[in-house]
Amino acid sequence: MGNQDQIKLILVNMERWRWLPNYLGDYYVRVNIPEFKLRVVEDRKVIHSAKAVVGKPGTATPVFSDEMETIVFQPSWHVPNSIKTGEIRPYIRRASGGWFSAPTGWDTSVIERHNLRVSYKGREVNPQSIPWDQVDVRTIAFRQPPGPDNVLGVVKFLFPNKHDVYMHDTPQRYLFNNTVRAESHGCMRIQNPDQLAAVLLGHDQNWTKGRVDSMIRTGHDSGVALKRHIPVYITYFTAWAGPDGSIKRYGDIYGHDRRMESALHL
Repeated sequence: MGNQDQIKLILVNMERWRWLPNYLGDYYVRVNIPEFKLRVVEDRKVIHSAKAVVGKPGTATPVFSDEMETIVFQPSWHVPNSIKTGEIRPYIRRASGGWFSAPTGWDTSVIERHNLRVSYKGREVNPQSIPWDQVDVRTIAFRQPPGPDNVLGVVKFLFPNKHDVYMHDTPQRYLFNNTVRAESHGCMRIQNPDQLAAVLLGHDQNWTKGRVDSMIRTGHDSGVALKRHIPVYITYFTAWAGPDGSIKRYGDIYGHDRRMESALHL
């Protein structure tokens, strides 16, 4: 990277710092998207870190800040509309032979394969009973109950926001072996989430790791409200200054740097 490009990189990331509060708090969680990394910071010291899987370029994890309010053990997964329309409806449509003719019924194997419970007009129903060619799939609720194949794994961390994203475990733990971990629909999958839960609940309510492990074994959609909400910062720093002043660079996986250079007339 030439000197001019490095200056642009530094200016773009300085601008990102300007978007953040002057004081992040005594205790907070930060995910840096291009680094695929989560950190818990207390009194300006990192007390916990973990690998993260973030959104694909087409379903990018948003940059924002909020406050964590709840940790849920053994959560159910409620399928969002984007997946209903993009990954459930097209499959059923193709398998049935089209919207206008389904002489042998609908092939709903995608629903059974992922152990989804289906609710239509306020009650749980057999998916075969739904006239798929006549309904908007967004009006149908799909829920995956807790279990070993649940896409959220054993725990999720909620900080309600307009983007409807959060942090959670994953059964696809092999993804953490990858260097580039942009694989999700926008939410952040966290390595060793039991350890993260123990750190956060230990700070907030003096929980031990043993108590967290017990909740993972016995919980069922068991939410634990935090007594003090924890600031969460989802950032996009492609350059970071180390303690010795050296610059650490991360890949611009979403192309944000180029857009910011243009906006800043660099």
